[in-house]
Amino acid sequence: MSTASALPMLQVRQLSTGLGADGPEILSAVDITLNSGEVLGVVGESGSGKSLLALSIMGLLPPAISVRGGQVFLQSQNLLQLQAQALRALRGKAMAMIFQEPMTSLNPVMRVGQQISEVLRWHRSLQGGAARQESIALLQRVEMPDPQRQIDAYPHELSGGMRQRVMIAIALAGRPRLLIADEPTTALDVTIQAQILELIRKIQRDDGMSVLLITHDLGVIAEMCDRVAVMYAGRVVEQGTVMDIFDRPAHPYTRGLLASRPKIAAGANWLSTIEGTVPAVGQMGAGCSFAPRCKLASPDCERRPALREVGPSHLAACVTPFERTSDPRALTP
Repeated sequence: MSTASALPMLQVRQLSTGLGADGPEILSAVDITLNSGEVLGVVGESGSGKSLLALSIMGLLPPAISVRGGQVFLQSQNLLQLQAQALRALRGKAMAMIFQEPMTSLNPVMRVGQQISEVLRWHRSLQGGAARQESIALLQRVEMPDPQRQIDAYPHELSGGMRQRVMIAIALAGRPRLLIADEPTTALDVTIQAQILELIRKIQRDDGMSVLLITHDLGVIAEMCDRVAVMYAGRVVEQGTVMDIFDRPAHPYTRGLLASRPKIAAGANWLSTIEGTVPAVGQMGAGCSFAPRCKLASPDCERRPALREVGPSHLAACVTPFERTSDPRALTP
């Protein structure tokens, strides 16, 4: 086995970002690892920093936000040390991203075929008829209805599910090793969501790609992922296998998320909720960010807990993590 293939596909080490040079911190010492051929889910409430993590990895941060420290390795390459031109050559080829809202991510004045062909010209040197035929083949692969006709459509002429298929085709055009999917089923009907998720999973299996899947939907995590990273207030608070997270959650925030899932057996009972909201940027204290919402908070929570092992390859950032249990019903604090 070569050294490159033995390395994880993606390693994020102690990644921190903030507003400007001296503004408040947004992401704080984030550590995640994505192995080759694996699907890693990143889950958390809105405002937890999931999408910002994806943009940091891709080098697409808005001008007001900058990386403060850390490393982002795509196998042996530290992406944070690359010049803009070198990073641009990797985007779309070695790594690609499916954005959250295809209507605002696709160019409204360019036909679908032109947008796919742009990637093919840049990364695979295909032009003219060859690029068009490959674009049609990509649309067929993402199960676009009538791809020979839709290739000449504008984004506004397509449904939400069809636009998302175009986004996936664009992401696949450069044959990437790493695919980042940021809320790929947002605003889609339930049946279309299932189709898109199944499509991503099938492509991942066929190509052996590594996928970083960002979502707030625990059902999607359970169906799609091998491992999970739970984020809260710009930090990873728990990591583990899907079995660890769903059956043996160690962090109170993870248990709160799981307890808030609708249950058919609950009938007319109210859903369990986590009181309060994710702290805004600049309002995160020096200790555990979840402490103000945690029923189990103690004076020890005034210091920031580090991720530590609570089981084999299972990490939690809590001063008093729950003990491992095989009873999935014992989820609420």
